[in-house]
Amino acid sequence: MPPDRLRSIVPMFGGGSQYVQTLNAILAVVNDHQPTTDELVGWHRGTFQNVPSRESIMRRVK
Repeated sequence: MPPDRLRSIVPMFGGGSQYVQTLNAILAVVNDHQPTTDELVGWHRGTFQNVPSRESIMRRVK
């Protein structure tokens, strides 16, 4: 990658135009419920269609 090119942020579920809304929703779930990892994965699967895998969710969480 050319040194003057900025790397993009990790895409979030919900689409590129929903990045801030998705991040705020994740932070609200974590703040309000303090879920376990499995619960957070389950929340993603219940909230977003076409979530490909646990690994994909965890990549975004990290």
